[in-house]
Amino acid sequence: MSNTNNDFFQPISVFFYLWMVASVVSSLYAYTWDIKMDWGLLDKNAEDNKFLREEIVYSSKGYYYFAIIEDLILRFGWTASVTVSFYQPYYNDVVTSILAVFEVFRRFVWNFFRLENEHLNNCGKYIFFVRRISRYFYRYGGFFFFSPNR
Repeated sequence: MSNTNNDFFQPISVFFYLWMVASVVSSLYAYTWDIKMDWGLLDKNAEDNKFLREEIVYSSKGYYYFAIIEDLILRFGWTASVTVSFYQPYYNDVVTSILAVFEVFRRFVWNFFRLENEHLNNCGKYIFFVRRISRYFYRYGGFFFFSPNR
């Protein structure tokens, strides 16, 4: 009688490798979409802010670089969790619980940079209307200038 557990070393199907390749490609695509499209970063024309965009809102560039690296690591966390759960099914619940908390954090950070990008894009396109509305707001004492009595 041997002490080795043959159930632990199961043969890996070729479909598992195909699934892992598809997961990595999917994660790379989603990460690229986050950084380029959702956050508007990695702009080639940004002179002062390397790998960022021309105009940034937050005071430190370190926030942006942290978010880029954090999003990369946590994007691939779920791919790693499937690999771990395949080899160690006993740790599946623990790994899933930990990665769920990290995913909430990743989405929390993602929202800040997504909203910043939308703000910069919208204010840039409609700056005439933003300035004009704010002048009317202060000149006529608030939103009451819509009243027919004024």
